[in-house]
Amino acid sequence: MKEQMITTIRVKQGTKDVLDSLKIIDREPYDSVILRALQYMLEDHLELSNSTKELLKKRIDNIGKGEVLSTEDLLKKIREKRGKENAK
Repeated sequence: MKEQMITTIRVKQGTKDVLDSLKIIDREPYDSVILRALQYMLEDHLELSNSTKELLKKRIDNIGKGEVLSTEDLLKKIREKRGKENAK
């Protein structure tokens, strides 16, 4: 296995204080703290809300029933909606 290069980064004292507060144990490496924070942030932003999941389920059911719009009909519907919004 290839050895990974270790590097040094500079952070402001306030940033270091935040990283220190996120440590599970005092001796936890900052690398672990940063990776855990990034993974949590990415998982949180990538998780679909229940309402989004329900909407996707309905859309998939509509496709299964053949209730879909052609691209041309969809574009027409979007243009109509934009026209109404611009008229306000």
